[in-house]
Amino acid sequence: MNAASFKADYAFVITSGEFGGICPALRYVASINLRVTQREFIEAAAGNKINPNTAAIQFRKSRKISTELGFYDELGINPVY
Repeated sequence: MNAASFKADYAFVITSGEFGGICPALRYVASINLRVTQREFIEAAAGNKINPNTAAIQFRKSRKISTELGFYDELGINPVY
């Protein structure tokens, strides 16, 4: 993931009006980019002026939820952290 793709995904999520703030939006962006590592996600978020600590926390929450709901099993891929 690079800053441009993160920015595009994040802008789409924010303008959709379906999420109540930055944290839910970050979790969604992480969830639709299942093959992105935490480091890549944080770097892309920081490149878009989002606090790296906030990005890290929301990335981990997203991966936990995706794992618990079986998204990785369903897609036949291993979780990326």
